[in-house]
Amino acid sequence: YWFNLEGKQDPSRTMRSPSAPFAGGASAPTPPFASGAPVAGNTPASSAQAEGKPSPLKYKVPEGWKDRGASGMRLLTLWVGDATDPPNEVTIIPASGDLESNVRRWQEQLSPNVDDSTVKSAIEKATKVQVEGIDASVVQLVDSPDQPKQSILAAVIPMDAQSSLFIKYKGDAKTADAERQRFIEFVESVRWK
Repeated sequence: YWFNLEGKQDPSRTMRSPSAPFAGGASAPTPPFASGAPVAGNTPASSAQAEGKPSPLKYKVPEGWKDRGASGMRLLTLWVGDATDPPNEVTIIPASGDLESNVRRWQEQLSPNVDDSTVKSAIEKATKVQVEGIDASVVQLVDSPDQPKQSILAAVIPMDAQSSLFIKYKGDAKTADAERQRFIEFVESVRWK
């Protein structure tokens, strides 16, 4: 079952600590826009408007990617390359869990029976990047090492002891290989302060 629940949150009630990122508490990072105004600094390669709401993030959209805006728990959705069904998609969400558990979960989305060596190898091969002065890792996963058809590129940006910002591409492996460097540059461009 898939549920999409949208609405306005009562600021006096929250499931997250006031210091958690994007929680809206007194010590949370200030969103880069107010009342749905366009975000300065988002530079899509085309003049196409985002499909959803404006994202609370600042970022640079690589050429050929389409900004789909924010919706639900997604702070941003982008479509990469030519239109496909399902689309080659990049999403940004705040979530929890450590790098190892999330790499395992993402690998299981591509192939069953994931073993520890596959997870360990993906983490060892991760590209290290800096985002807003924070050390982050970018992993690349495939459904089959011999003839990959599907791939996940994912960046895990630790925000505090309990949560991270996940930037994830999911789509065909050829596009992932072709867009890998631009995905890394996109990750490095993301700003929330």
